[in-house]
Order: sequence, then structure tokens, then C-alpha cells
Amino acid sequence: MGSPSSYSQVIREREKQISEEREKHDSAMRQLYEHTLQGEWREVEKLYKTKPEVWSAEITTSGDTALHMAINEDKKDDVASLLDIILKADDRHRQKKVEALMKANEVGDTPLHRAAARGSVEMCKSIVMAASKLGADGLLLRVLNRWDENPIFVAVLDNRKHAFIYFLKAFNTVEDELLMSPRNGDTVLHSAIRREHYELAFHIIRKCPQLTGKCNEKGVTPLHILVSKPSAFRSGSHLSWWEAIIYHCIAVDQLKYDDSLPTTPSIRSSEFEYKPDNYKTCYQFLSILRCCGRVMAGSDPENHYNSHVKGNVPQNYATCFQFLFMVLQHIFGVLGFGKTIEEIINARQKHTWSMQILDELMRDTGNIYMTEGGIDPGQVDFGSSNDSPEGLPVPETFRKTKQDKTGENKHETQRTDTPLLVAAQKGITEVVEKILERLPVSIHDTSSKKKNIVLVAAENRQPGILDLLETHLKDVLKKPQLWQDLVRAVDTDENTILHLAAKYDESRSHPWQIHGAAMQMQWEIKWYEHVKAFPPSHFIFLPNNEGETPVQIFDRDHRNLVKSSSDWLKDTSESCSVVAALVAGVSFATSSQVPGGTDEETGKPKLEEKPAFELFAVTALIGLCFSVTALIMFLSILTSRKQYKDFRRNLPLKLLLGLSSLFVSIASMLVSFCAAHFFVLEDKFKKGVFPLYAATCLPVSFYAIAQFPLYLALLKAIVRHVPQSHHFGHFL
Repeated sequence: MGSPSSYSQVIREREKQISEEREKHDSAMRQLYEHTLQGEWREVEKLYKTKPEVWSAEITTSGDTALHMAINEDKKDDVASLLDIILKADDRHRQKKVEALMKANEVGDTPLHRAAARGSVEMCKSIVMAASKLGADGLLLRVLNRWDENPIFVAVLDNRKHAFIYFLKAFNTVEDELLMSPRNGDTVLHSAIRREHYELAFHIIRKCPQLTGKCNEKGVTPLHILVSKPSAFRSGSHLSWWEAIIYHCIAVDQLKYDDSLPTTPSIRSSEFEYKPDNYKTCYQFLSILRCCGRVMAGSDPENHYNSHVKGNVPQNYATCFQFLFMVLQHIFGVLGFGKTIEEIINARQKHTWSMQILDELMRDTGNIYMTEGGIDPGQVDFGSSNDSPEGLPVPETFRKTKQDKTGENKHETQRTDTPLLVAAQKGITEVVEKILERLPVSIHDTSSKKKNIVLVAAENRQPGILDLLETHLKDVLKKPQLWQDLVRAVDTDENTILHLAAKYDESRSHPWQIHGAAMQMQWEIKWYEHVKAFPPSHFIFLPNNEGETPVQIFDRDHRNLVKSSSDWLKDTSESCSVVAALVAGVSFATSSQVPGGTDEETGKPKLEEKPAFELFAVTALIGLCFSVTALIMFLSILTSRKQYKDFRRNLPLKLLLGLSSLFVSIASMLVSFCAAHFFVLEDKFKKGVFPLYAATCLPVSFYAIAQFPLYLALLKAIVRHVPQSHHFGHFL
């Protein structure tokens, strides 16, 4: 047996050895951290060759490795070099090699997740080939991050079309489970349409047609998601008159299927995406100039921008059209309308592509009625794959079968409205028209509460849908009786179309294209009266299961809106009546004073033959008359009963007359003042006084311009017989 001193010496030597190894390890980690952050990738490669333990070392607070950082920085060559070093290392580090490829950061993203998010086919290919040589390529697509997304889903969510196409080509047979989310059953097609990546969605449909009819856990198909986006269609977007002109002058290319992968880095697909806007503009401008030069030289201008007109006009004309459009676009940009023009172009493109996606999804008429079913993602076990090679670690990010509290597999199915009813609820007339044209029998669709399409449109205040259905059934199909049957239907609570039109929920957004509580109330009354013209007259007396008639529901639900409308009218009338009274006083005082005085003998004004005096006399009288009229109108509003029926026409018309009279009286007061003051400065400034008077009128002009939208909205609300729906928050 050794002495105690020899044991102590062995322990001290062991501790010293451990300390030295720890210091070497810490030193290697510090060097890796410094070299990576400074972008010294040659030094990082040296560490990778000599220190296999740094392959999976976390060097950032988010848990990223050096490989993650290289991918995030889009260092394709350096990523390939690091992977090559890992593959060429000794086989005794085989487990570390797989760990380096499977290493997930704080949010669960592996290097392949990050490469897919970048959309780099080269980096994705390098990682997949490296994993294939290790026999772990089957695991790569099954690793899920914190949001239960595999690399394919990440590519779709970030709109990386080429990365998605590469994954489907690299893995010849991609199981449907890999194209579905275990969290909610959404497929990649659901996600692409929800994110409005329509070009990618088009390629997904062509590459994976079996996904068009897949439902998630809630029974929602991709078609449901598309038709629930009013902003994706023209009928769900509001454009002013000048925006509509620009909108219809824009031509957009139709989506074309192309599953080829880029062979070389493209400035439009990689670099160009991350350059500043001025760099993009300069590049586009130079591209058009280059194409124009080719046209002048007689060669073929290979300009992809003009593909929408190549079939109709010569290619040189197409290039000229594009050049003129870019010139106009830059002129609008200089004038401050550049962002608006860009939004109009994007909207036009989105509307064109969404209709094309709609056609693709409706190729199979079964998708229109597909509302439930599909694969239950809770029954998919991502941790029991046969692709896992023996001896390789199974990442913790593989999810197990979802179970409820009882330990049994969870599988819930709930009924979802058909796409036709969803489109009617959102007011998308294009979708409703196309579905009825493709599948006429869908007109009989009902919701879970037995509401047909007419009842759904009435409940959600969609006049465009009701007008479309009435025209389609009466004039196109020549089935007026079917229209009457739909109008006279009731839901499970015995609510008629009038009950549903009378309901008002303050917590829900309403599609009226109007501002102001009083005008909101006015359009609510107009909507109810518009719907009341469809069913027989006795429907107004029919009670529902709660014993309430439509009138009772209207009175109850609109009580708060009537109060808020009354308060708004009261505040507006009080403010305007003060101004009207002030103008009336000034106008009366002005009209009683004669500029230049009167002749003592005849009593006539001394300046009566001057044109300015005649202008003063007329405008002073007009100002006094209209200011008193405005005051009377506002006082009549203040003293009215303000019942809900008064908001139909009486109160809004009084407000319109009051505002009109007030504007005229203010303008007349200013003109009369300038006409009287003209005699003071006539001899000194002569014609130079007119710009001074124009500047004097600017403050009032600004006030009139600020109030003009309210005046125009009030005029529109009074003139229109049927309210116009509009989805607030959508484009423009």
C-alpha cells in the first residue's frame, strides 16, 4: 500500500491536470467567441480542426453555435468549410458530428432551420449532404423548434420558395406528417395562405396537390383561410377614385409553375433582398435603361417585367411601357405618393394571385364542402421514426403523441362553416360568385345554427352579397321562388332575416364605410329598412324563441348607439351654434355700417356706384341670412327628441343644412370684410391687395378643408339608399 503522501501527490497532479484542461477549454471557447463575432472564419476553421468540442459550443445568449452564426451571416462558403471539417474528422467523433448538425439553439432552431429561414439552397444542400453521409438525413426534417416547426415549415413561413422546393427534391418522398404541424394540424399550404405567400402557395399546390383538401384540427381547409381574408380580394379593399384609376392601369403577371432551382446566386433572390431601397431603385432603373438600349440596338430585351404584355404588343413596346411606368412611379415618389403607389401595386398583385389560388383550390369541388376530418396530428408520433440510425441521439425536440388529461389520444372534430358561408360573412363577392358558378347546389349551405347564406349576409351587414344573390337567383337562374325560400328561412332560434338585421353588437366591428356615431346610427336604420323590403310584411311581427320581435331587438341593441349619437350631435351643434351666433353678430354689425358714409342730402351711400360696394352689400346680407339659418338649424337639433327614427333623415339633414349655411356665412363675412377694406388700400396698393386678401382667407379655408370629409360623409350618408360595406383596417 502506498503512503498517504503519495496519494495526496496523485490527487494534486490530477487536480492540476483537470485545471489545465479546463483552462484550455475556456481559452478555446473565448477564442471561438471572439473570432466568430469578429467574422474571422479562417481562425474558426482552425479551432474546428483541432477542438471537436467547439462544434456544439453555445457562444451567444440565444444558444447559437458558430455554425448557426455563419448561417445567419449568410456565409455560404464558410458554412461549407465548417461542415467539411466536421465530416473529415476522426470517426471516433461520430456522435459529436451528429450533435453539431442537430444542435438546437434557445428557440429550438437547428442549423437547417436557420438555413431554411435564410432561403439559401446552397447552405441547405450542404447541411443535408453532410447529414446524409452520417446517415442522419432522415432526422433533420423531423426536428421541431419551440413552435413545433420543422425546417420545411420554417421555409414556408419565411416565404422561401426555393428552399421548400429543394427539400421536396432532396427527399424524394416527404411524408404528409412532415407537411403538417403537430400543434394545430395546419399544413404548409395553410401557413402559406395565412401569411399571404401566394406565389409559394401556388407551387405548394402544384407540388403537393393532396394538401388542398386537408383540414386542421378545427376542420379548416386552405380554402377557408383564403376566403376569410377580405383584403386579398378587390371587393374587400376600398380605393379612392384616383387610386382606382392607378389600380386598373397596373398589369400583373399570372403565377407560373417553375420548380427549377437557382444555379448561381441571383441579385433578386439573395443580395437584392437585403439591400436598401435606393439600391433597389437604382438597380431597377439601370435594368430598364439596359433593356431600352437592347431595343434600340435591335436585340431581344430579356425583361421579365414585361411578360404580361409580350403576348399582345411587340417586346420593344413592352419595354417602353415599363420605362414610362417607372418614370411615373418615380414622379409620384418625388411628390410624396411613392408609398401609396407601392401599396396599390402590391394590392393589385395580391388580388390577381389570390384569384388564381382560388381557382387552383376549387379544381376539386370536394374542397368546397370539405369542412372536417383530415389527419389528426395528435396521432403522429415524431419520436418513433424508423429513420433513426442505431447509436445516434434522438433530439429532445421530437414531440410525442399529444394526449389529454386522461392519457388518451386527443381527437376533436367540430363543424366549420363552408367556404361559401365564410365568404358571405366577409362580403367577398368574387368568391361567392365563383363558388355558385362552380357548384350551384352550395346555395343551400347552412351554418351550425341553420343559417343560410342570405341570413349570414344579413347578420353580418353585407349588402353586396344580398344584391348579388338576388340578381343571381332572379335574373340569372330564373328562380325567384328559391330567393323567397332563402329569405323566409329561420335559424335554430327562430330568428328571421329581420331579427338578424336588427341585432347590433358593440363589441364587433361593423363594415359601414362611415365615421361618426350619428351617421353610424343613420346607416343602421337604412340597413334595417333595406332588409325589411325582402320578406313579407308580416315578418316584422314574428317573435323568435325569446319572444322578441325585430323592432324590440332593434330598440334594445341600439339604445347605447342612440345615446352616443345624441351626445355627438349635441356637442357638434353646440360648438357650431356658438360660431354661427358669432358670425351672425358680426354680419349684422357689418351690414348696418355703410363704407364711406351716406350723402347728407339724398341719404344714399357715397360709394354705391363702386363694384366693391355692391359686393359688400350683397355678401353682408348673405352672411347675415345664412348665419341665422345655421343658428336655427343647430338649435332645432338641440331641442329635438333624438329618437332613433329621427336619425333616419331628419337630424342628419338638419346637420347638413346647418353646416352648409355656416360655411356660406363664414365665406360671405370674409368677402364683405375684404370688400369694405378694399376702399382703404385701393389707392396705395391697387391690384397688389388681392393676394393679401387671399392670404387673409387661408385660416378659414384650412378649417373648411378639415371639415370637408365630415361634410362629404354626411352628404353621402343622406343620399345613399343602401349603406356601403367596407372592411376597416384593410388595404388603404
